[in-house]
Amino acid sequence: LYQLSVALRQGQLGQLLLIIYLGGTAGALGVLAFRNLRFRQRLKKQRVALLSGEAYDRYLVQCRAHRVRPRPVWLVEGIPASCAAGFFHARIALPAQLSPEEYDEALAHELLHVRMGDAIWNLVRCLCCALHWFNPLVWLAASLSRADAEYACDELALRGHTEAQREAYVNALSQLV
Repeated sequence: LYQLSVALRQGQLGQLLLIIYLGGTAGALGVLAFRNLRFRQRLKKQRVALLSGEAYDRYLVQCRAHRVRPRPVWLVEGIPASCAAGFFHARIALPAQLSPEEYDEALAHELLHVRMGDAIWNLVRCLCCALHWFNPLVWLAASLSRADAEYACDELALRGHTEAQREAYVNALSQLV
């Protein structure tokens, strides 16, 4: 205890704790950045085709309806679900195994992510996790926040749909997971 009190008076313990904290923050930022960059590279490497034709025309109608600027839409092999990826140059990726009949539901969901600014919220969640790398409750809150964003987009995508359309949407989602 005496040595601890001397270290506290001399400011050495505070410096050590600051170094540990900043190292943990830098490590968490590095891991999060690496995971995001690796996922982006995976999307780039495994893309098969750009959405075109009648499906693209329906997509443009959805963009106007949701008041969202059209983003490139890629069909990508090996991803389990559709996603809106990218912060500055957002792209929408659809699983290549998705049937053309399911494009509209997936695109409506992803356009809602874009409209709601989920890319910014993802960045905020990553920064919170990096700054509070030592706190498991922050990591849990970030995970629950991501799930809430998904549920909110699902709810908005299904607003005004019939029960049969809702069931088709849920079936399409359950086949992807």
